[in-house]
Amino acid sequence: MAMDTEAFKERAVVPPRTNTADIENLRAAAPPEDDGPLDAAELSAAVAAATADDAADLLVVILVGCVGSGKSATANRLTRASLESRRSAASVTRACGVAGGPGVLCLDTPGFGDPALPTNALVATIRGALEDVEGAALAATGRAPKFATLYVCSAASRVGAADVAAWDALRFALGRAWRLNALCVWTHADLLDHGLDDFLDGLEDGLREELDNFAGGPALLDNVGSGAREDALVADLVERARRFAGPRPRPRGKHARRIRQETARAREARRRREAGEIPLHAADDDEGRCAIL
Repeated sequence: MAMDTEAFKERAVVPPRTNTADIENLRAAAPPEDDGPLDAAELSAAVAAATADDAADLLVVILVGCVGSGKSATANRLTRASLESRRSAASVTRACGVAGGPGVLCLDTPGFGDPALPTNALVATIRGALEDVEGAALAATGRAPKFATLYVCSAASRVGAADVAAWDALRFALGRAWRLNALCVWTHADLLDHGLDDFLDGLEDGLREELDNFAGGPALLDNVGSGAREDALVADLVERARRFAGPRPRPRGKHARRIRQETARAREARRRREAGEIPLHAADDDEGRCAIL
């Protein structure tokens, strides 16, 4: 039976919502990072590698998706870098990282659905990393780079509720219209014996409509093999990413206002708690109501 997108979202099991306090707890547990969520030396080296041949044509590829979809392997394939990538029952990428290749800088992000990293914390991390990348590119080249988002799926798994939740959360990281500058990339193309259309055949109408909303359409990538076919898939992916790239994505309108308002409320709750104006548990409750998602 056909099911529209909203009906599917209502039925989908979405991960528990988290609050702004989760972001602060995560930051408190991490080493101090004065320059933002990305390592400054790593970012500088990646920008240098990406702009060595042509500083005027830098493309930033934002890799997002659920845990285990192959984001880090995709970054390695696009840039010939060596970010940690392996099969694991647990999430391998726990922080944003960058890798640079000729004309391309990949921003690798942790996956949605990792119980050790609340959704709100991940959203905030992605926004901060994008600011860092744009700032570093501006400093190195004197001009803002173009950004394209690759939502990474694996042909070795399925599309489901976790992806629906991730697509919704990305509105708060990249803006409501984030898919206008995005492609849906399917890794493990070697497993698609009968092509992508055959693989997606039978997908519920709501999910198929969500996938069709990617302006850049679907793309295939083989992260394992090597040869002319695999290189052609990479070249096609980069060319299409450039075609659909745009300015740095960011929340606008009501999403941006909501983030600013909730951040201000959380900051005020922490200030009052530290000043002893309200009990600790009351401040925590006040921050708990400041959920971004």
